Amino acid sequence: MSGGLGQSSGLPTSPSGAAESSGPNQANSAATGINATNFVSRSGYSCQQLSVLMIQACGLLLAQLPPEFHMQLYSEAARAIKDCWWLADGSRPVKELDSAVGYALLDPTWASQDNTSTAIGNIVALLHSFFSNLPQEWLESTHTVIKHLRPVNSVAMLRIAFRILGPLLPRLAFARPLFMKTLALLFNVLGDVFGKNPQVSNPNPVEASEIADIIDFLHHAVMYEGQGGPVQSTSKPKLEILTLCGKVIEILRPDVQHLLSHLKIDPTSSIYAATHPKLVQTHPNNVIAYKCILMMQDASNHCRSLNM
Repeated sequence: MSGGLGQSSGLPTSPSGAAESSGPNQANSAATGINATNFVSRSGYSCQQLSVLMIQACGLLLAQLPPEFHMQLYSEAARAIKDCWWLADGSRPVKELDSAVGYALLDPTWASQDNTSTAIGNIVALLHSFFSNLPQEWLESTHTVIKHLRPVNSVAMLRIAFRILGPLLPRLAFARPLFMKTLALLFNVLGDVFGKNPQVSNPNPVEASEIADIIDFLHHAVMYEGQGGPVQSTSKPKLEILTLCGKVIEILRPDVQHLLSHLKIDPTSSIYAATHPKLVQTHPNNVIAYKCILMMQDASNHCRSLNM
């Protein structure tokens, strides 16, 4: 394939042309003439583009294997992540560790330039490709890789765990029981580092502001499930999800709980709870507050229409 990655999203055809060869001599010469340099140069792709395609192809192939193999894959992937020299080196400063993992998760090609966390990025990318090719009924087993990573003892590992399961949530938004299990697992992983009783004692605990992106992600995931698709300005979480969040949030430190208080079922701290008809019915004292909020929303919508 002579075009670049931007011209076609398909996998490259065999650069040797062996599948189209008409005789054994051609096949033999093609087989003996292939090496890494020839493959890259004749494929029409750069090394980075070709590595991405290779990871995608491997994920597709691995997903065809039976579930018994999946368990071994999850175990080995977790082991490889935990054994990565960058994570295993306890002398690395926390900021340096977070930066290296951030490079690996945002774009593995960045990390490859200084050989920091390429393995982590490639493994996470392989898992994403693998997950995307699994049928819905096998997705619950994906929790296994996170369970092998626990207890999580750093923000860097926390980001890896969230990054592994993050792309699954849109698929799980239409399967509520599995979505709730996955959300509860992510909250428990968050509790490993930011819980009232963290797994690893740290004389200099990380500030809650350092994980603002993770808080935003949890909020977005809950709203996505409530909307049943891309988040809109009117999206609201479902009552079952608010109830779950209200329970699992209790394991977190007070400062982190504060950032997630809008996902509780307490009408005094969550506008979603205060405007939910079922919760208002169970809390008669909040009926007046509920009506006031609805009046404010109507007024806001009216002003918006006048501006239009």
